[in-house]
This record gives sequence, structure tokens and C-alpha cells, in this order.
Amino acid sequence: MNNLKKYLGIMILVIFGGGLLVYAWRSLHGENLTEPPKFDLSVYTDTSWYDQSMNQVYNKYIQPENQAVKAPSEQKISSGGAAAETGDLFIYFKRSFCDFAGAQALPSINNFLAKFPEMQGREVMLVSEPVEYCAKVDLAGVAKAAALKEQIQKDYSDLIVIK
Repeated sequence: MNNLKKYLGIMILVIFGGGLLVYAWRSLHGENLTEPPKFDLSVYTDTSWYDQSMNQVYNKYIQPENQAVKAPSEQKISSGGAAAETGDLFIYFKRSFCDFAGAQALPSINNFLAKFPEMQGREVMLVSEPVEYCAKVDLAGVAKAAALKEQIQKDYSDLIVIK
């Protein structure tokens, strides 16, 4: 029991001696440790900087693309009047059809197009707008486009949209 009191006394002496040593060292260097430190917490009362930075991120990455940024062919097709004038049809592949986004979706789309001999060799265009679609294929110049359109809409309407 006597040894325990001895070790406990030494530990208390080391702890308080170390604290006194730090206090004396900082006092010699001009710091007053008797006053609490002053923190500037104004950044937490005015959070407008956070809203502004989040708006910048939203505008850069999340916000849908502007009509002026789209390619001229997409601008022509996206408006209802222009689509009626040109008569072009597109097969839009829904995101649920594509397991992956971007170029990783091309093998599954080409696999689907291989089922239809009229569609083989067609260019697959990856789209970002509208968000629910991952790619589109132009049906312009396809022989028997109306019959192909009906067959695809009947069998694959849950995965593909023809516009």
C-alpha cells in the first residue's frame, strides 16, 4: 500500500509539475494563459458562403444543360415543331436498360440492335439530356421503320422509348 501512495504521489507531481512548466514557458514567451482564447465564430452565424458554394457546384455539375449548349441536331429534334417537320425517329434507351452509363453501356445496346437486321451498323449516340435516357439511335433511312417501331414498342416498351 505504501508503494501505491509513492507512485501516485510521483504521478501527481509529474502532472502538476509539467503543467507548471508549460505555464512558465509560455509566460516567458508572452502568452497569458489565465485568459481564455478568443475564437472567431462568425463563420457559423453567417452561412451564406456555404449556400453560394453549393449553388456553384449545382450549376457546374448537377443542373441540366442549357439549350444553347446542346448540339444543333439535338436542338432541332428537341422542339416539337422541328420534330414534326423532319420526321426523324430515335430509339431512346432508358437508364434501366443500360447497366452502366456512358461507353460501358455500348455492348448491351449493340447486343440489342443485333436482334434487328435493319438496325445493325447504326451509330449509338450517348445522351445526357434528358436524364432518364442513356443513349439514342437514329431510325432515319431504316426500311420498314413503322413496322420496326411497332414491334419494338410492343415488346420492349418498358426499356425503350421511340420518339
